Amino acid sequence: MNLNNFINELNYLIRARYSIINVNTFEEERALDCIRKIVSPLNKRIITWTLTNGLEHDGKALDNKSIDLSNALTMAIELAKEPTIFVWIDVHPFFKSQSSMAYIRKFKELSQIIRKGLPSNSIILSPVLEIPIELQKEITLLDFPLPDLNTTTDIINNFINCYQGNKNLTIEKSKKVIDDLARAAIGLSQAEIENSLAKSLVKNHSISSEEVNLILEEKKQIIRKSGILEYISTENFDLDNIGGLQNLKRWLQKR
Repeated sequence: MNLNNFINELNYLIRARYSIINVNTFEEERALDCIRKIVSPLNKRIITWTLTNGLEHDGKALDNKSIDLSNALTMAIELAKEPTIFVWIDVHPFFKSQSSMAYIRKFKELSQIIRKGLPSNSIILSPVLEIPIELQKEITLLDFPLPDLNTTTDIINNFINCYQGNKNLTIEKSKKVIDDLARAAIGLSQAEIENSLAKSLVKNHSISSEEVNLILEEKKQIIRKSGILEYISTENFDLDNIGGLQNLKRWLQKR
């Protein structure tokens, strides 16, 4: 699913009053920006909940007691009477806690009251998929896509524009350089792309096609963090480095 498909699908779900939508993503800020763009023409307010700030609207806390998730869900049932998109962040650990049934019941009550006709929706932003069996029929799943080639190109251009004109840096902004960097960065989040470019500025005082290697190093880090796969560089790598598969090797050499 690309970003346009995601935007269209989430827009349909919100307008159809799906009560709870689980968006699977590590990119909270980028997902929130996307939700704001979708909600803006719908005349609905956005209220977010985080473990540290509780319920907030336009960056202002609604009630200090709402830091407690149970209190926040109780308040949300009343707040849902006005057109509202609730964005719940940090809630997935609560579904595995000893008190999980209390939170599950509150989410179910909020879902049920929304389905009775209230003009509101709940969106859960979570990096992992934690759906209690009691809520499986209440929740609709969506995956928030990582930046595609066009979005990655925009991220790189925006980053470079921030440092354009700095006499202490050498920045190449040719189409070839941008294209090389964008293709290498596919599969990274916005933060990971920006971190790679920032590291290049600190280390080499430049941004050029040579920074492709730094971006590939960032991908190695991601693969290592998964603890499942290992990244093997193909530099100075030939068929002799692969064990077995002799028939396949002979066939490839003949081709």
